[in-house]
Amino acid sequence: MKKRWVIPDIHGCLNTLKALINEQIRPARYDELYFLGDYIDRGPDSKGVLDYLRALQKDEYTLTLLKGNHEDFAVELYDAEMQSKQSWFNLLSRRKRAAWFAIGGKETLNSFGIRNIRDIPPDYIEWMRNLEYYVTLEDFILVHAGLNFRNPDPFEDRRSMLWIR
Repeated sequence: MKKRWVIPDIHGCLNTLKALINEQIRPARYDELYFLGDYIDRGPDSKGVLDYLRALQKDEYTLTLLKGNHEDFAVELYDAEMQSKQSWFNLLSRRKRAAWFAIGGKETLNSFGIRNIRDIPPDYIEWMRNLEYYVTLEDFILVHAGLNFRNPDPFEDRRSMLWIR
């Protein structure tokens, strides 16, 4: 019988994630694993978490990986850093960098062994950029943060899906 697992915020805690998957869940290939984002920042091994999740994808486990606000923020900062040759972009990227460091971005850089987000290999950035915002199941809607039901179409409000509390 197929099982479904929903796993929220991992935040760079690779050992905890591995223990959860390998010792507690022990998924069969046909089980469904839904990850709700926030794979990076704060914990000691964001790169390891991304590598582990990508390896599970390649091993053809049934995974659905959603984007969290931390992945979204990192991609935004990466884009700003890549455009920071213009002076006003440089100021913007410095502010974004300080904000990202305040929520755990420095730990992410450390896990990659780098000092600037622009040095993260582009395939990691593109992987994060292409994560889905939500998934609709027959009996649930899964999203990282929440839905804004004041909006006529709550699926248009991506900011709420990532940041609402």
